[in-house]
Amino acid sequence: MEFFIYVSLLMTGISFLSVIAEVSFLTVTNADLIKIHNSYPTIEKIIGKLRKNNCKTLILLQIGRVVPLIAGAAIIGIEMATHEWLRWELIIMIAVIYIILQWGVTFPQSLALKFPVPSLILTVYPLYILEIVLFPVLFLMEKVNSPLEKKIPENKKNYIDDIIALANEAASVRELNKDQARLIERSTLLSKMQASEIMVDKSEINFLSDSMSLGEALIAAHMHHHTRFPLTKAGDINTVIGYVNFKDIVGALRINPADPTLNGIKRPLETVLDTVSLSELLIKFTRGYHHIAIVKNAQAETVGMVTLEDLIEALVGDLEDEYDKPPELLVQLGENRFRAGGGVTFEQLKARVCDKLPAWDLTIDEWMLGLCAGTIPDNYVTIYQNISFKVKRIIRGHIYDVIIDRPNDSCADVNSSFSNAGINVNK
Repeated sequence: MEFFIYVSLLMTGISFLSVIAEVSFLTVTNADLIKIHNSYPTIEKIIGKLRKNNCKTLILLQIGRVVPLIAGAAIIGIEMATHEWLRWELIIMIAVIYIILQWGVTFPQSLALKFPVPSLILTVYPLYILEIVLFPVLFLMEKVNSPLEKKIPENKKNYIDDIIALANEAASVRELNKDQARLIERSTLLSKMQASEIMVDKSEINFLSDSMSLGEALIAAHMHHHTRFPLTKAGDINTVIGYVNFKDIVGALRINPADPTLNGIKRPLETVLDTVSLSELLIKFTRGYHHIAIVKNAQAETVGMVTLEDLIEALVGDLEDEYDKPPELLVQLGENRFRAGGGVTFEQLKARVCDKLPAWDLTIDEWMLGLCAGTIPDNYVTIYQNISFKVKRIIRGHIYDVIIDRPNDSCADVNSSFSNAGINVNK
């Protein structure tokens, strides 16, 4: 009877440790491994060796689970037959099954799931020793399985997908908010995206030339409503020699320096290839304290410009910046000609262009978007109440420059609707 009890306890104990090792080995996360590495570097190295060949380790764990149960059942069966305990066979069998399921399978599974790191630390040394002892058996089983494994396509682990899944899971249990999870997901894409995907095209960039005077540069900069302007050599956009800041132009005009040229106030400008990844670009910007960079192709031709705001948009979504907000400047070019930004309202036009125009709180950009059903064609021209509006520049779907020509005679009377323009306004 004592032999029967000892064998049952021994087999249950071996199964107990094997189940704990298997569950903890399969459920431990990379974050848990980092914690183990910081506290127990030697144990982490052993775990790394075991995880390097998952197939061999899983075979070892299955041996630890199955062999004790089979051996225990065989020994107990022989013991029962020898001592003629067959009349108690059903009761003993139920008792043994319960003990094995409860203490050899169910309880260690729950324990390992609740405490995966301590469970793995507890069992890693016995598991490693068992792998060394059973090396011949494991080697033989691997050789037998290898022809079958070659036919199974290798499934490479995608850690980025795991990161995104974990971030979304953390958001679902409110350990992160949705914006944080989205930020993590978008940040994983930076290494896959290139500067050409987020840059401002060269046709939408307002360049200044070093041949301009400070006064000419001030007028151009004032019209375009930007802060920084790439500076070209004699107007050649493929030869960008730096950039100038609007406030530097104003400051230079105020103090009247000895060299009142744009070359005297230019700042260095980073140049990158259109194929550079956004992760590399972000490092360049942060380490070099840059805000903008000229983008060139393999032929050293300027193809666009990328800004720090563009990078931030790639991370967190669209932001309204100086390239998205239509300018609100209105400049008189001649007696009857004006240049207006898309952000100028009809109330301003009434005050500056023609006092007969309606004082609508509606911008030129909004008005023309309504006329064109949301998409304004290039070089679009429309005449409203004998006043011509000609689009000169469109950036990211919005009007930036419009040339307005009014008739020589007095402006015609207008009413408070857009009946002649094709849309109605209720203000």
